[in-house]
Amino acid sequence: MVSVNCLNCETPFSVPPSVLKYGGGKYCSRGCYNKNISSNLINHWADKLIYSTCQECGKQFQVSPAYLRDGRRKYCSLQCYNRNRSAVSKLKWSKLAIYKQCKNCGKTFRLSPYRKDTAKFCSYNCFHEFGWEDEPKKRQAKRMKGNIPWNKGKRGIYSAGTIEKIRSARLRQKILMTDTSIEIIVRQQLEKYKVLFEHPFNLGDRFQCDFYVPILDLIVECDGEYWHNLEENKKRDKLKDAYAKKCGFDLIRLKEHQIKDPSFDIMTHLEKNIEAIL
Repeated sequence: MVSVNCLNCETPFSVPPSVLKYGGGKYCSRGCYNKNISSNLINHWADKLIYSTCQECGKQFQVSPAYLRDGRRKYCSLQCYNRNRSAVSKLKWSKLAIYKQCKNCGKTFRLSPYRKDTAKFCSYNCFHEFGWEDEPKKRQAKRMKGNIPWNKGKRGIYSAGTIEKIRSARLRQKILMTDTSIEIIVRQQLEKYKVLFEHPFNLGDRFQCDFYVPILDLIVECDGEYWHNLEENKKRDKLKDAYAKKCGFDLIRLKEHQIKDPSFDIMTHLEKNIEAIL
């Protein structure tokens, strides 16, 4: 390290020789560098700067001739520029402003042209006093009355006809768009042990099941923790179990936590008929 003195404050500091080799190491800090550069620029432009008058406050200030040629530096400071722009904007909008009468209090208020078709109140207080926010709700309730929408994913709004349409469409669906994570695990296990299966499997004309193992005449259902704990789905599962038994099928249900357990093995759940598989 080499000891040198700062060109601005003359404070001694150390720099590597490689920095001095390429012309660096002249200043001890960025602050000293900026001060020195600023003073050099002022000295350089001292004889070239000319005086101009601020268009806002009338104060004289120095400016480069290049700025005046380009039409810039009309103001002595940012504050004067902002005050002038604010006054110009107010004058511009005062000429374009539109006046309307408030629907609540009847007061005349001023607004910009682009709000002429939407603004109806002079303030938020008038908006809330008038109760305007209730109008869309009333219109929506009137529109929804007697008109049940086809909104997939929402529960408790389907008519019996809509539910039947969903069920029949599901039964016609030969291949599911996506398998759930637990269905993927069970399918991989069945493929691993080379067990023939159908997935999905239509149980008559009423239900669709996850897996069917023909050699065992066995239906395997994969129950997610959330959906199969809902009361309406519990009732549906009981109906499916009873219908499968009536049709002569055995049915087992595998819970999500069972399937996702690292020690899960599908063969342990088929042990009653394992000889038939082997």
